[in-house]
Amino acid sequence: MTLIDELKEKVQDCVVTILVGSEIDLVHLRVKRRNRDFLIEVFVDKPLGGITLQQCAELNKIIIQKIDEGNLVAGIAGNYFLEVCSPGIDWPMKTEKDFLRALNRRVRVFLNEPVDRHLEFEGVVQAVSHEDVSMGMKQGVMAIPFSNIRKGIQVV
Repeated sequence: MTLIDELKEKVQDCVVTILVGSEIDLVHLRVKRRNRDFLIEVFVDKPLGGITLQQCAELNKIIIQKIDEGNLVAGIAGNYFLEVCSPGIDWPMKTEKDFLRALNRRVRVFLNEPVDRHLEFEGVVQAVSHEDVSMGMKQGVMAIPFSNIRKGIQVV
């Protein structure tokens, strides 16, 4: 296991513990090396979207405190920098949770295999299940299985 992988695992365990019982989900965690320093990016959101900048700032303070208390960065040369943020509107949607955060919003999905000779559809996310996402489009409602979705993006 690399140093980055080890650091990522420790910080992810820490963040997941902090978020238990809250209304905030961990969307993604990324650790990058910048020369001797480390950048830890924590992407969080509410289950139906809409996390605020204030909530990210508060969470940032809590995570830094827990990282320092637990001495999670012991053994790394250099400093670490922590960024806690929303995944943003351009975050590629792939999972059930990603599409739930886009409920009642317009999205474009890109498919692995064509449906009716199309590899791309645009519509409003109307429902999300474990197996598929239902989108309202001009042609009506279409259920697209997650197994056929390469990615989705929100349309502004």
